[in-house]
Amino acid sequence: MKKEVMSPERLAASLAIPDLTDPKNGIHAINLVVYNILQALENAYIRATIEEVRANPEVSVKENFDDLLFPIDNLGRSSRYTRYVTSGTVLRTHTSAAIPSWLKKVAQSGVDDAIVVLPGICYRRDVVDKIHCGEPHQMDVWRVNRGLPRLKRKALINLIESVLDAVIPRSKYRANEVQHPYTINGLEVEVLVREEWLEVLECGEVHPKLLADAMLNLKEYSGLAMGIGLDRMVMILKGIDDIRILRSEDPRIKRQMTNLNPYHPISKYPPICQDLSVSVSWNTNEEDICEIIKDSLGNNANAIEEIIIVSETPYERLPQKAIERLGIKPDQKNMLIRVVLRSHERSLTHEEANNMRDKIYRAVDQSETGGYLGYSLK
Repeated sequence: MKKEVMSPERLAASLAIPDLTDPKNGIHAINLVVYNILQALENAYIRATIEEVRANPEVSVKENFDDLLFPIDNLGRSSRYTRYVTSGTVLRTHTSAAIPSWLKKVAQSGVDDAIVVLPGICYRRDVVDKIHCGEPHQMDVWRVNRGLPRLKRKALINLIESVLDAVIPRSKYRANEVQHPYTINGLEVEVLVREEWLEVLECGEVHPKLLADAMLNLKEYSGLAMGIGLDRMVMILKGIDDIRILRSEDPRIKRQMTNLNPYHPISKYPPICQDLSVSVSWNTNEEDICEIIKDSLGNNANAIEEIIIVSETPYERLPQKAIERLGIKPDQKNMLIRVVLRSHERSLTHEEANNMRDKIYRAVDQSETGGYLGYSLK
């Protein structure tokens, strides 16, 4: 399975991104939501011992995958989705990476009813659009209880509703059956937003093997597991339709991120669409393209609103004129990519957008001739 190690520059850039779940980085709607969820849990589970844990984002492959029962051939282990620091360490893809050690601590303490909240940034190679980013904020909420009644579906629904009511009360939600490596009877929870369903959390009953591995007696203990997408919860709460707004440096926007009041959009700037036809290796995927494009623009990457793969055509299906114009090789394919550029701070000029397009093209295109840029210079 592909395990491409990230560059030192990429690692430094990823770790430099402020964790907005932490009030130490300034009051933000995201850490206000964390606080409200914590308060709701304290009110709903008055007999439970509740703690907040913050863990190092750089973890071992064992902590991120093996200890959470991910199969060895799970696609999530590939560097297509995961940022490898070394062959044996990664930037966590979920805050759940700290859970197995917490479970062992519960076993040693002998607490009857324990809840942990684990907020922080997760690091993934992801697509680029208005609801996805490569460094989302997540919070795990896990509960372990000794005795009866055992924590099953009814208790899980109660936990779901406690969290939703704390952040987005009166919202309409649905729960779909889903499988996770570290849970049984898992659910994916979606909330209805502007007539469309948006996933906000996943949850389930803690897998018995995870409890047994922590030396918790399966006859006595049961548990619940939940992972919450904090960015999307804030977006729903404040009426935000673009995830980039949460990290905007525009003072007019930043001021609105210090509370949980509805977001009032500032002046809308027009988008500029750039279409690119590039030659890339046959095994290049969407996550690769998004990563390359973001890296190519550096500090201007926040101007990317969306990256769309319009089509993919293998070498053998291209007409001869296209092959010559693209400078494409037999082991490559042609990708048509649409990059939507829009800044929340100001209008982009067409000259700026064209310069960004050319930077992106040079970074993505793998032809021998320079593709259409090389062709245009002839």
